[in-house]
Amino acid sequence: MRPGLANLPFILALAAAACLQTGCRGKDPFYAQNEALIRVLAQGDGKSAGDPEKYVLRGRGGHLYYLEDLRAAMLKWTYLEYNAKLIGELARRLRAKSIRLLVVPVPSKVETYPELLSGRDVYDVSPSKNLFLRRLDSLKVEYLDLRADFFAAKNTRRLFPHTDTHWDEDAIRLAAERMAYELGMQAKPAQGFALKDTMLMGFRGDMAEKFRLPESDTVRLTMVTDGKGGRYAEPDSADVLLYGDSFLNQYKKYSAHLGAQLAWETGLPVKTVYSLAGFTQGPARIEAMAAAYPHVKTVVWVFSSRTLMEAIPGN
Repeated sequence: MRPGLANLPFILALAAAACLQTGCRGKDPFYAQNEALIRVLAQGDGKSAGDPEKYVLRGRGGHLYYLEDLRAAMLKWTYLEYNAKLIGELARRLRAKSIRLLVVPVPSKVETYPELLSGRDVYDVSPSKNLFLRRLDSLKVEYLDLRADFFAAKNTRRLFPHTDTHWDEDAIRLAAERMAYELGMQAKPAQGFALKDTMLMGFRGDMAEKFRLPESDTVRLTMVTDGKGGRYAEPDSADVLLYGDSFLNQYKKYSAHLGAQLAWETGLPVKTVYSLAGFTQGPARIEAMAAAYPHVKTVVWVFSSRTLMEAIPGN
């Protein structure tokens, strides 16, 4: 272990606290100061498994945070304008085919629970995300910003497992409710589906697995069934296509994932397509799938906020 890395979580938490408590509303001075700090404290690639002392931050209540989510909340996004233009062009091409695009950058645990890292308890801790969403507005791209919804619900619902960077069942259900409302597709009670509660003991989230940590958790799920005891099955054809990254895969094998919950909320068959490169490959994959599924009229593009720091390959 390199000297000083043992104290990284504590040092970085203090840095986050200083940033968040002041609101992080400065422009170039703020970005330059915090970007330099994080580069010094966390050199290397945080996406590959490695020393947990380097990439794992331990928040209050047993919550594990990922350094890369903190970086995404604090730093200036290099490809913000470039990515926004590509997304705007994708939305324009889909509209020409009478297909609606809804972009959903899922809030991270850092954005939802900054107070557990000694940060200021506000929902908009990411200046870059605010800039990005305003740019989507100017490009007439529809998006769903769930940060305020998560912030309002976080004291009454469990939105993230302790050992995972992905959302928990309550957050998935909340997102499905908001998506159905945004799309004008609420259809309760849903026809042909039923709900069934279950519990996972000893659940090990991505942080525990990736960094081989001993922590585990208990997760309560609400599975969507076919009304006959079987689990929700992916349809061969659907009007609604969900495309995105690993957030779409969360609890999918238990039929408690976003696609199943959105089907429950709308009463419609929802097709879910998941890819580890759900953001960077988004425009190309979405257009290919729109051609492959001619009945699709709505595409919901779901991805981690962290991936907005990456570049979408140009067309």
